[in-house]
Amino acid sequence: MKQRQHTGFTLVELLVVISIIAILVGLLLPAIGMVRENARRSTCNNNIGQLAKATMNFESRKQRYPGYRERFARVPGTSVPAGANKQGTWMTAIMSDLEQRNVYKLWNNPQLPLVIDSTTTPITANGQLLPSFEFLRCASDVTIDDAVGPVVDVALGYQTVNTQVPSFTSYSCNAGFLPLNTDPIWNGNDNNGNGIADSYDLAQNKANGIFHDRYAYPNLSVSMTDLQDGATQTILFSENLQSTVWFRTGLPCNPNRLANTIVWLYATDKPIGAGRVAPSNNITLEMRINGEADKIAKANPFLAPTAYTARPSSGHGGGAMVAFADGHTQFLHDEIDYAVYQSLMTPDNYKSSMPAYNYVLNPSDYSD
Repeated sequence: MKQRQHTGFTLVELLVVISIIAILVGLLLPAIGMVRENARRSTCNNNIGQLAKATMNFESRKQRYPGYRERFARVPGTSVPAGANKQGTWMTAIMSDLEQRNVYKLWNNPQLPLVIDSTTTPITANGQLLPSFEFLRCASDVTIDDAVGPVVDVALGYQTVNTQVPSFTSYSCNAGFLPLNTDPIWNGNDNNGNGIADSYDLAQNKANGIFHDRYAYPNLSVSMTDLQDGATQTILFSENLQSTVWFRTGLPCNPNRLANTIVWLYATDKPIGAGRVAPSNNITLEMRINGEADKIAKANPFLAPTAYTARPSSGHGGGAMVAFADGHTQFLHDEIDYAVYQSLMTPDNYKSSMPAYNYVLNPSDYSD
């Protein structure tokens, strides 16, 4: 008698095939995720490198770096058009060098005000001056996923008639030393009579950082020649998940120095230099590179940086992309010492306000 041949799979065979497919999928998914993240990191690297090159062009033309805050559409006198003497950011300053000449011209037009109506809640800003740019955003920035439409504008303290993705940025400039009123070196007096605490005046030292407040201190200029520790080890820009919109400094409702800057605080994990007062602030997790950045961003994607969170951070994990004054870019790991971070931020350690101003930076301190 002829036996019937089985043409299908047995249950055991099907289970084996399904198990093999599941294993293959489990192996492939992380690899696909890694490829996507590498692509995002590469794009981010190109973005921040583009900002560095534009800033180098700006410095070459002007013989100075931009301020983190500058005055645009300058008009002298007291009776001036509504759009005169606008507060803008370092990004506004380099728009021409980013091939965005039209945007730069709009900001320098004294007839175009930044704020259209200050009586609304929140204020109504001029959307014509506030376009969005893909090159200012990193695809791994988790806050960008939530940045949709005018609801976000309201959350950030302004509104426009635009329905596009708001003008977010993932990048911040090196604004140097930020003194706190809890520091042992704090001096809240106003001996210069400029309405600014003396400690803030002293912090605007060329040795402390690159991008200073040129709105309050219009004659302060930092150039390539001031980078005594070398352009190759002085940071221009970094990512920061707590960065907000690229023009934020200019909003009169909340000028916020920290909106798109990174700073360093009076703290150290190295021996204190001669003549320096011991810091009273401990180095907290928030102050460190990537310190709780993802947690903070997911809890409140529209929260502007504080003094403690105005530091490099990213959605890449393990560190953040930074650009140096010579134009090269690097992934800066989040395990570096705080004094190393300070040294990379200060153009001239020895003349800076660093507690460990005599620390000698070694490339092995921050390189792979």
